[in-house]
Amino acid sequence: MCKHISGQDSFLIFKASQHSDLFDGLARFEAIEQQTKKSKEAVNNSFLAPIYESLETLIRTQSLHHKPRLSLIDLSEKTGLNSREISRAINIIGGMSFCDYINHLRIADIKEQLSKQQKEKINLLELSLQFGFNSKSSFNSVFKREIGMTPTQYLKSISGQ
Repeated sequence: MCKHISGQDSFLIFKASQHSDLFDGLARFEAIEQQTKKSKEAVNNSFLAPIYESLETLIRTQSLHHKPRLSLIDLSEKTGLNSREISRAINIIGGMSFCDYINHLRIADIKEQLSKQQKEKINLLELSLQFGFNSKSSFNSVFKREIGMTPTQYLKSISGQ
């Protein structure tokens, strides 16, 4: 049902819009509402930090991130947690997607390995496969995105060549 605005209603709307003090209260109300929403989200997400921390401990201690094609389902089966909770914890607390998180851990381990072996001849493909990457191209693109240079450039930068 469509209701038409009368001339008197239009006049009242026009006069109200001329009084900015009426809308100042609305802005304060919106700010309070936004703060309340953030507080509720913080309470709702407070259980995610311990999940994230325990996941990270488990993943690192058991080197689960070195497993090619590690999935949320794999972690869910390993931990007994719902895969949605795992994903949400990584997204909200870790600030990245599950795939980005796993790749981030892999690259951190590879960087550590490269710094230990910088005097030795290193086969980057073997190293990338050992740490869970499926191909040289995916390793190179993830490494460059994470570090800002290719693995070869990084290796040269830490060996001083």
